Amino acid sequence: MRKFATQFRITMPILKDIFWYFSSLLGVYKQSSSPFQVCSRSDPELNTCLRSSIQNAMPILKEGIREFGIPVLEPMRYPSYTFVPLPPVLYRHVYTDIEMLGCLDAEIKDVDAHFEEASFFIVIVALLNKVRYDAHYEYFGRILDSVDSYTEGTCGYESTGNTVEITLRGVTEEFIEVTDVKVNVVDVESIVFNYQSAQDPEVAKMLSKYLNDNWKAELGNEDHKYAMLYAEVFRNASNAIFSKIPFELLFPKEEPDQ
Repeated sequence: MRKFATQFRITMPILKDIFWYFSSLLGVYKQSSSPFQVCSRSDPELNTCLRSSIQNAMPILKEGIREFGIPVLEPMRYPSYTFVPLPPVLYRHVYTDIEMLGCLDAEIKDVDAHFEEASFFIVIVALLNKVRYDAHYEYFGRILDSVDSYTEGTCGYESTGNTVEITLRGVTEEFIEVTDVKVNVVDVESIVFNYQSAQDPEVAKMLSKYLNDNWKAELGNEDHKYAMLYAEVFRNASNAIFSKIPFELLFPKEEPDQ
């Protein structure tokens, strides 16, 4: 009896079809599930739901969510930020390679959310128990005790007991886009600064001492600048999440069981 052998050869078009098939399955999975607690826009307890959802999401976001393409968000990173001279602070300083740790350990105190036809705003009040900030710094034109304190190196500060009010505004299409963030620092218990410079160690030491002795006045002069930096960091982090999960999946118009 003649035997027939059947051969199946995987060609490039077939490989493309297989890739498309599994990509489609993954897309369906992403569209039909959410890694976060879902809050309906019509829920009369929307703010309570959001408070719980945000609080529960933060430990997850520390490690990122690979299957949704959400990056690791601890630490939060920002490439560079320049504090421009504005009265009463008439010198420029630049921070690069910025890292912030501890924001995802916050205690969410209150949430107030409003969704319109194609826009939204959310106000979050949070207690940041301990925040660590690290960066490379460069100061220009600052005078301390009659000494030109131009210096560059690495800096860090640790801030405790921070109560902040974060307002996010944006648009809601297929995905949410946060277009504007404002941060209001309501209260700070303490800040400890540490500046290091291989080129100018004495100047860095003097700068650290000055800031540690005068942080309340310094923060009073520049709190709006630090708030703007925090706002940019939070805007980036928020869009890293919202750009990956459809708006209607995160915030459906109706309750899930309706």
